[in-house]
Amino acid sequence: MLVFTSFYFLVLNFLEVLGTLLPLPNDMLMFWTLSLCFYIFLIGAFGIIFNRKNIIMLMVSVEVMFLGINLVFIFSFFINGAAIALIYALIILSLAAAEAAIGFGLLVVSFRNKPNIEFKAFNRLKG
Repeated sequence: MLVFTSFYFLVLNFLEVLGTLLPLPNDMLMFWTLSLCFYIFLIGAFGIIFNRKNIIMLMVSVEVMFLGINLVFIFSFFINGAAIALIYALIILSLAAAEAAIGFGLLVVSFRNKPNIEFKAFNRLKG
């Protein structure tokens, strides 16, 4: 809880300093933060589209996409003050952790059977 509180105050101070250096209305600040989140999500989507062989890079790309979605909720909390956005961010964070645990577990099992981390190694899991 202490780490979350210190992170909260750190981001709040950063947004306050940013607001004094670059005075923007809330609509303009929301536009720039949403565009940043969109570009982060787009980087993850391009990672999935252009990397179809390496499973670890694919999972990292999915995690980057989750980061972009989480940043939307966190920035909307700091700009609008909607506390439900933090709850959504925590739910998405827990889903991302479960996805990573299951994905890396499948990767370890597949790597034990055949020392390869490409999608071709997962053909044995078809049944």
